[in-house]
Amino acid sequence: MHRTLRPAATAAATLLIGSALLASPATASETGLSGVVIDDLGTPVSTCVQVYDTEGGWVDSACTDDTGAWSLPGLSDGSYKVFVQGVEYSAGEWFEDAVDFDTATAVTLPAALSTTVSILGRLEGTLTGSQGMAVPSVSVSVTSTSGAEVAHTNTDFQGSWSVVVEPGEYKVHFSDYGVDQWAFGVDDEDAADTLTVARAQTTRADDTLLPVPAVRGTVTDDAGRPLENVCASLVNPESFSEYDAFGYACTDSEGRYRLVPYDESATSATVWFRDANDVPTYAAEFAGGSYDPALADRIDLSAGDVVVDSTLSVGGVITGKAVTERRPNGLADVCPDAYAGHSGSRIAGMGIVCSGADGVYHLTALPPGEVAVLLEPSWRSGASPEWYHDADSQATATLATSALGARTALKPNKFVPGGVVSGTITDALGRPVEGAWVYLEGRYPGRSGAGEGQFVAQTDAAGRYHLVAPAGSYTPLVAPTFESGLAPEWSGDAVTRATALPVLVRDYRTSTFDASLVPASKITGRVAMADGSAPPLDIYVAGLVFTSTGDYIGDIDAWESSGFRFFGGNLPAGTFRIQASVWNPATEESTIVWFDGAATEEGATLVPVDVGGSTEITFHLPEGYS
Repeated sequence: MHRTLRPAATAAATLLIGSALLASPATASETGLSGVVIDDLGTPVSTCVQVYDTEGGWVDSACTDDTGAWSLPGLSDGSYKVFVQGVEYSAGEWFEDAVDFDTATAVTLPAALSTTVSILGRLEGTLTGSQGMAVPSVSVSVTSTSGAEVAHTNTDFQGSWSVVVEPGEYKVHFSDYGVDQWAFGVDDEDAADTLTVARAQTTRADDTLLPVPAVRGTVTDDAGRPLENVCASLVNPESFSEYDAFGYACTDSEGRYRLVPYDESATSATVWFRDANDVPTYAAEFAGGSYDPALADRIDLSAGDVVVDSTLSVGGVITGKAVTERRPNGLADVCPDAYAGHSGSRIAGMGIVCSGADGVYHLTALPPGEVAVLLEPSWRSGASPEWYHDADSQATATLATSALGARTALKPNKFVPGGVVSGTITDALGRPVEGAWVYLEGRYPGRSGAGEGQFVAQTDAAGRYHLVAPAGSYTPLVAPTFESGLAPEWSGDAVTRATALPVLVRDYRTSTFDASLVPASKITGRVAMADGSAPPLDIYVAGLVFTSTGDYIGDIDAWESSGFRFFGGNLPAGTFRIQASVWNPATEESTIVWFDGAATEEGATLVPVDVGGSTEITFHLPEGYS
């Protein structure tokens, strides 16, 4: 689409599209916004225009008359962006030859626009399945004969699609989960038909999907009633994992499912059925009615459609209560888990209901057999996880028996609430440090974000903090905010975790840990090639800073717009190793490099920094990197 913009006051002198169009009220207006839309043969175009303010808000619209003219004389003076809607053989565009709002040119009123629409051709069709049903939501790509994609859309609910393209020759590709074919009815691009699209004409490209091998069936309960929202996963029984499937589908209201394999060449496959409702009722099982993948029926995916029906039974329920030790009050947010016997794996497909204020928890949809129950309190409670009944391992747990359709009640489990750690964080002058994070386990969260992890607290305006944790020995890390200009440190004023002074937490006791923070240190510099030249402009360098004993304690980043300079601040004093992950978008690979140009951590050069000091370095990428 080609357009010219001119002030309304001079429109009569400069308009080049004919006197018939100049006579229309729209183009004669000296206020507001007006215009004319014609095609590239000079024929008036019946369409509509939409006007938006420069923030993207819709303002007004108008449609052309039989001369192609439109007018919005009531628009207030100011700047606007204008969109001319597409018609049968042209695509809509923004002024001025822009494809979206952001790149559109703002028009200052009063003004009149002359718009020339290029008439193209249309390619459209309908995609149906082998049974004649419409196939919605399939990706449709139109490519040139050289293989370049020129248009893209998706089939609608009726399986229909349509795109406007330049006159020429094209091929059409359909793709989706389980769909990969070219028009007409072939799975190879070279064998695809070439379709010719002419100006102002429509070329049809209706196609029918090739047969797609699938696994299908019906899931019912013991009484033969269909079960809805039971999900069937195609899995490898030799290395079963509930999170590793190569085909997946859930049943409808009539208990039916149909899944298309991701990988039809899998040498061993079976179907695993699980109740996918919020609190599952039916015990998960494998094809053939087994609860053990090793005993499941195998499926031959090379033989076309495979029918696998399943009958699920109501699983066992185990319920119990988590209570505090000294007073048997319910302990909330204790989540149960179940494992097979004293040494088996976690039971897949069960339902988990964590305890409420009354301390009562539930496990549902359990298969028959003996299970070890693991009870995991919220880390905020300070209580440690334990196995039923008051055991410290699966091997020593008291086993509970699960039976289909039966409910098993366990004795209450008593939890020790741990101990309290509190203290005050100040600077070297004794002033309270607000907003500092205390990580009891001594691990810096880095890019995960401040406050991430268990047993973490933040100081208030008085520099005080308070947290609860299980009994044990800890080496806490204090990490102040970046704005504070203070350095992180481990307990005992240590600059590495290895040299930290342990803090002992006892059940029912309060331990005190205070810290006095010194000014932060920093490492600055730039990334360069081995010869000192600038790196390729499209790479990204994401670095990690480690203490001399291997503690992660900071980050650096460098890229083109930063001039490949980096800044690593809020560090303690000491010596550091710096690792960089260099992302190359051309190869879509990352290369790990250590300062300065070393391939291994052992070969890294240590960078020393004094208290409150700054060290400038140049991080060289190794020879041969590109």
